[in-house]
Order: sequence, then structure tokens, then C-alpha cells
Amino acid sequence: MKKHGQMIGSEILALALLLSLAGCLPGEEGPDAGNTQTGAAQSEPGTVEPAGYIPPEENRSFAASGMDCCPTEDGTGFYCPGTQILRYYDPAARDLITLCPQSGCAHGDESCEAWLGESVSGFAAYEGSWYVLAEENNSAVLRRIDPQTRERADVKVFQSQNIYDSYRLSSGVVAHGYVYAWLDHDWWEDQTVYQKESFLIRISQDNGTTDTLFDTADYISPADRVTFAGADEEQVLILAETLTSDYLTQEEYLAQNPGEDYGLYLMDLMEEEGVYELREYAFDMSDYRVVAEGARTSSSWALTRYGDLTLYAVDNTLYVYDLATGESRMLVEAPGTLRNFLMVDGKVMYLVRDPELHVCYLDLDDGEIHTLENEGKTDGAVFSIMGECGSTLFGNYNGKEGNLLGCYISKEDYYAERYENIFY
Repeated sequence: MKKHGQMIGSEILALALLLSLAGCLPGEEGPDAGNTQTGAAQSEPGTVEPAGYIPPEENRSFAASGMDCCPTEDGTGFYCPGTQILRYYDPAARDLITLCPQSGCAHGDESCEAWLGESVSGFAAYEGSWYVLAEENNSAVLRRIDPQTRERADVKVFQSQNIYDSYRLSSGVVAHGYVYAWLDHDWWEDQTVYQKESFLIRISQDNGTTDTLFDTADYISPADRVTFAGADEEQVLILAETLTSDYLTQEEYLAQNPGEDYGLYLMDLMEEEGVYELREYAFDMSDYRVVAEGARTSSSWALTRYGDLTLYAVDNTLYVYDLATGESRMLVEAPGTLRNFLMVDGKVMYLVRDPELHVCYLDLDDGEIHTLENEGKTDGAVFSIMGECGSTLFGNYNGKEGNLLGCYISKEDYYAERYENIFY
């Protein structure tokens, strides 16, 4: 179904980028891979040390323009993409810099060295290049930029045919030489009837060769959804939600329930009767095996992949699936209702309500579980994590220090809960 097929890509990414750690499972409340942080130097509160840890770049989501940041190649800072130009945030200097050295540049067109495109939706740094998702003249573009020369090359263009025809790429992920993304195609049939279709696609970063993994015609019912959950050179992980029971068509539902929301009806029905599976597909999508039944992702979808590890939940138990070994490992059985969860800094962050809210994290190296005091707050996490670089977390704060959006805190201060040291 077109709307739901798109929702699991673009809308879940929007939720992830606006995440609160009090976010919800569906239907509930709301550059080297594999490096780990070892022997990190101790710093004075409120200071930032050079990165000794670099977040994994495999299976990393594109940063949404104007909303998100992603780590630099060396892990020392953040790239902050706008809808046209690229900026860099230096946590040590606490300075936001437009990445254009040209004196007097107005940063308004492609002559600017920080220029990404006309209407950029996402940005990622991967294997020494910058990748951009953009919409230009109703066409969708995957662009590669050389950070050294700033030379731009369009890897793939989905070409609009006229003003009534448009394409858009969203919810991109970089993984092992490919970009996985949702491609939305909108057009007006005979300039009068609006049409829309969505595709989960895979684009080769080398030559732009494109494979369609799913399209909206693949869905059994309007409630069916698929979520990209990770990939390597041999397999693709998909979280599939299917509704196999009988359901009312939109026309039938509205006839019986005038003015009600058909989408909410389908979501409620999916929650009660839907089948949820984590599937491992062959790279050519010819076959799959079920890794876990009842598996769900979180509203922090963009941070549930950590290199080749994928975090998922079954009921109130958290698991991690390793693409390298093909095995799942149970991490923690929550002593209450499991809420949101994500992975950063080699740790799994999660919320539990029993009925009090607990903000916890588990170290993937030693399995030790820690509980944050969270300033005594019971309606959500004080600091909602949206991203990381080597030494610093990016996110939103809502606590005793006020309501601070798009702010930063050193990881040392975060774990010590020294929120007075949050900075911009």
C-alpha cells in the first residue's frame, strides 16, 4: 500500500530525528567499522578531548538536512547539512563553520565549495566521499562529492519527465558500497488524477546500478510495511509487518464509521493481529529466512544499526543481530514495559517503565547495565540522543536546565549526568 510503504521509510526517520527516549515501539508510547572505545582519556567536566573512538560508518543513516548531524570521518566533529550547503561543528572549539574557504562567498549557488545541491534531504560521509540525496527540477539525485577537491558527480538520477512528474529519495542508509533508500514517485495522470508509488531501492555507489527490493505492489494489504534493518555484501535484513486477517476497505470502514481515521484503524488492527518478522534475505532478494518472530524496531530507527549489528525487540526483550556471524544474541529482558531503544558509543540505550520510568544503558563489551538518575524525571529522558561523534553526543535536552534543542554534551558529562555542561 503506497502510504504505508512510504511511512516506514520517511516518517520513521522523521521520528528518529525528532526522537525522545520516551519514544515508542509501534503502537506504544511514545570512518572504520567495529572500533570500540577503550582507554579513553579522562577530561575535565565540560571539555572535549580529541576522538579516540570513531562511530562505525557501515549501515549509517543519512543525516536529515536542517535537523540532524553525522560524525566526520575522523570522529572529531559533526557534519551538519542544510538544504543547500554543508557546515561543520567543532565540539572542542564550539564553533559552527560553513565548509567554504572562499573569501566573500555568498554560499548561494554551486560556485560555493560547501554547496550540496538545490534541495537536499540527506547527507552521509562514507569511505572518503560525501553522499547527498537531493531533489532538483522534480528529479531525485544521488550525488557524490570529493571532500578534497569538492568535485561533484551524480551517481544516479531519477529523471522527471515534466512538471506533473516528480521523484524524491528519502531515508537513505550507506552499507558496504551501496545506498539503500526509499524512492517516492508522484505524478498526475492526464494532469487530473494524482498517483503515487514508493520503492525500497539499492543503488551501487560505484556506478549507479539500481535494484528494486520492494515496491508498493508487493504488499498484501494496506497495513503491510517493510523496514530496512541492515545489510552487508551477502544479505539484507528487513523487518516485515504483514496483516493476513480480513480487514475493511477504506470505503467500507468510512461507511460504517463516518469521520473516523482509516489509517488508525489499520494500525490498531496490525497491533492486534499483525505478523512481525525480522527476515534475512539473500542479497538478490530471491529468498529469505526468518531470524525472529514478533520482532520490532523502535522510533529511533536511525540509531538501531551500529555497523553490522542490528538492535531489535521481541516483547520486552532486547536482542542484537550480527550480520557477520548470522546470529542473534539476547541482551536484556526488561523488568517492565520496554519503550524506546538505540545504540551509540558501543552501548545500548533503552527505556523501561515498571511503572516508573527508568533510563538505562548496557555496555556491549562487558554486558554491565547502568541506570541514570535522569534528574528524577518520569515522563521521558532528560537528554534525547540524536547522534554522536567520537567524544560528543548531539540531541535535545528537556530538564532542570531548560528546554534546549539541537545541543551537545561530552560523553563523559552525559554518563556522569552533568547536564549543566551542555553546550551549543
